[in-house]
Amino acid sequence: MTRRLTVLSALAALLALPAGCAGGGSDPPQLQVNADDEQALEKLGFPVAASRNTTRIGGGDAAADAAGAATAVFPSTSDRTRPSAVVIVGEEDWQGAVAAAALASAPIRAPILLSGSEELPPVSAQAMERLEPKGAKLARGAQVIRVGDVPSPAPELRTGRLQGKDPYETAAAVDRFATSARGEPSDNVVVASGERPEFAMPAAAWAAYSGDSVLLTAKDRVPEATKKALAAHERPNIYLLGPQSVITPGAEKELAKLGTVRRVGAPNPVQNAVEFARFEQGGFGWGIKVPG
Repeated sequence: MTRRLTVLSALAALLALPAGCAGGGSDPPQLQVNADDEQALEKLGFPVAASRNTTRIGGGDAAADAAGAATAVFPSTSDRTRPSAVVIVGEEDWQGAVAAAALASAPIRAPILLSGSEELPPVSAQAMERLEPKGAKLARGAQVIRVGDVPSPAPELRTGRLQGKDPYETAAAVDRFATSARGEPSDNVVVASGERPEFAMPAAAWAAYSGDSVLLTAKDRVPEATKKALAAHERPNIYLLGPQSVITPGAEKELAKLGTVRRVGAPNPVQNAVEFARFEQGGFGWGIKVPG
């Protein structure tokens, strides 16, 4: 459940991104649709409003929810509503999903689909066929951006790969690609746990909304890949997500050598997410002070 929620947080902000025209059929969407259902995408339909400021996607697993979010933002009924590229992340790779969330923002604006170790589940394959990505000029014409060790969805699609030998290097590879596409490094960087998905989860939605890079750290030390990536940002604002029990003061001290650090967090995952939602500093943060 934790892995699924973390992956979904990488998709949540996508529904707030502009996608031109959006619409669905006359039949209501079905709930708990699974990724291996051959008609999964059709059954999902268009997400429905669950409350004044929330939208419900009726997938029965993370891959189905990802496909539902992607085709809601990019209904692909015309060239204008097709994405330039699609990001593919492994179903078990929560670290890759968190880091790749930044690619959902400008200038790439790529939806995220999930893949198995050998092939895309039917719902992801159906979504890819419907999305028919045009090719991102900022990614040398790539239609698919594979994050980590995932298979190519189709031989006819132009693909690029962002990968490292561990999750920290992969997150740094995503950051370098985002910097290249943007033309400059982001002023703000979220550093989250590479070991505790329940505490890293809130970073993904913010990255998808803002485009700010997400880099990862171990509990007691900052990996070299993360240090090198932060150095390239030239002393950014570093927002350290999580309590001291998840990322220690020793790691925080290492980060302080590379930028201005502000810790945002709370002792348990729920409070941690709430604190991050409430936080705001300058142009960073949701700043949600009132519930509802």
